[in-house]
Amino acid sequence: MGVFRIGWLSSGRDEAAGYLLMEVWNAIRAGRLQAEIPFVFCNRDRGENPVTDQFLGMVEGLGIPVRSRSWSAFKARYTARSAAPADREALRLAYDREVMAALEGEGADVYALVGYMLILGPALCQRYPFINLHPAPPGGPVGAWEDVIWHLIETRASESGIMIHRVTPELDRGPVLTHCRFPIRGGTFDPLWAEWEGTGRTGGLRAARPRLFHRIREEGVRREAPLLVETLRALADGRIRIQGLDVYSEGKRLVGGFCLTEEVGAMLHAGGSCH
Repeated sequence: MGVFRIGWLSSGRDEAAGYLLMEVWNAIRAGRLQAEIPFVFCNRDRGENPVTDQFLGMVEGLGIPVRSRSWSAFKARYTARSAAPADREALRLAYDREVMAALEGEGADVYALVGYMLILGPALCQRYPFINLHPAPPGGPVGAWEDVIWHLIETRASESGIMIHRVTPELDRGPVLTHCRFPIRGGTFDPLWAEWEGTGRTGGLRAARPRLFHRIREEGVRREAPLLVETLRALADGRIRIQGLDVYSEGKRLVGGFCLTEEVGAMLHAGGSCH
């Protein structure tokens, strides 16, 4: 059996994208994770966004080959071919074929979506074993991390979490591999809830992000790298196996995923690093 290969897909849109890649890279170099990252795929080309350019520069600095297909450029070409407005679903599926062409022959064991800001169609989901890091616990809100946090605030939730799940055509609802949870009430959170409630904000007012928003994000980000590394370790070791659109452990379908709240918490208390 060869080295476990992790295909990496990211839009590189924020600092977290680079941080998570570096944490996994450092875990590999330190021998904590027996794997390699043979390529990084990005749906942006250089020159489209300065943050993405910085991310791609970091990837190349690590010696990891970059595969890219610009979503913006593809969309412009696609819409220019027709006088009628582009059908969004047809456009998305056509771009998926571009992604398949870029991934052809890479042969990774798993494909990690880490800050990849496009939804995958059924053909891609079925062809490749994609996993996704989502900033909510199983059954929690779906969508981008900003939308998840606003949902937590507007519903006055008591806890949040993060999970890693098998990607399926149903947005953020695929079978769960691992997850962890953390409270967003009590301690330093309560004054921030009181501050937000005191502003009289309602669900329709999202122009300004309160301190509560940033605090919830901070606690989630702290847990992302440990959970991701531990999940990839479980896949590399064979403790978790992806077959088709489902997830298995010890030959049985894994229902609800492994709860790693204690393990992630221990890693944070030990210093918060995956090195």
